[in-house]
Amino acid sequence: MSRFRQRRLEVEKNRLETLNEKCDHVRVEAIDNRVDQIPERYKVVFSCRGIIGKDPDSNPIFGTRHEVEIYCDESFPADVPRLSWRTPIWHPNIESLRECA
Repeated sequence: MSRFRQRRLEVEKNRLETLNEKCDHVRVEAIDNRVDQIPERYKVVFSCRGIIGKDPDSNPIFGTRHEVEIYCDESFPADVPRLSWRTPIWHPNIESLRECA
């Protein structure tokens, strides 16, 4: 792993830890937390009201727990991290895919 990539992963890890400290509605945890490496994958849980789908009459269905996985793959930081929603979400610009890799 390049020194630049390692440094950016450290910066992002610190930012996510700060988010945990400052926000009651967001929880972040490393998924691949290995002693010898900085995490590349995170699970983020949002505890807030959001639309998770639509009923047959197109009325919104609401949920209060939303989970997304962040993956800083090999192309990070030259490219943005990959995001994959792990719980249902409804938004015209987001697909609810189950695979992140």
